[in-house]
Amino acid sequence: MYNKFNDYNKFCKVNKEVSNPLTYILNDWKTSTMLHGSGVGRNFGRYSKKAQQFMSDKCSRSWDGYCEVLSKDKDTSHPNMLETGYDENKHFTAGDRLIRNSFKKKFMFQLKGCKIDWEVYDPTNVDSHIVSNLVSTCPGKECIINYCPSIEQINNMNNDLLVKKVIKNPKIVLDILINMYYTIINYKINDSNFMNAIQNSLLSKEIFSKEWFKKIIEKKSSAILKLTKTLR
Repeated sequence: MYNKFNDYNKFCKVNKEVSNPLTYILNDWKTSTMLHGSGVGRNFGRYSKKAQQFMSDKCSRSWDGYCEVLSKDKDTSHPNMLETGYDENKHFTAGDRLIRNSFKKKFMFQLKGCKIDWEVYDPTNVDSHIVSNLVSTCPGKECIINYCPSIEQINNMNNDLLVKKVIKNPKIVLDILINMYYTIINYKINDSNFMNAIQNSLLSKEIFSKEWFKKIIEKKSSAILKLTKTLR
């Protein structure tokens, strides 16, 4: 569909500024309606799934002023459209959800039962941006994601504004951090270059090495061991 829309651009004069998803997300409802037509708030406005997809794509790559502004959004009345089932999600603000969704996308390492697909932000706009979307490859089965930083990401952590946001409030992505810790143990423990890098990283110094995090891991590991013994 995206390629088809791009073909239309050869024959249609397009206002690229109006096509920017930020004009749907940052403007008030009246301005967005005037620019893009009715139904914008529900389908493409700040709290829509498309907006959450676009902003998490954008902010996972580079945390800029737009990310910073939206990370301060205190709204709690709209759900996280990019995931279901996380118990603490109902307590998060819209800003928390942006941090969470961006952090998840930034450090995705392995997907099982799903894949990343791409779709048009606004199908009614011939020059619309594309956004990422997780789609199932095994209908009826849960999408399992493992998280782990690359060496390049580890080396850049001291300057990573998104990581610093997480360090200030790790509860937003606590389950992701736990997943990341176990993924490192399961997949990277024998990679000496990686282990040296991660042990000296900002995440390790500010999260993984802290007593409160160690206690969580210890408790979780004991529960896993107990369950394993029960199933034998």
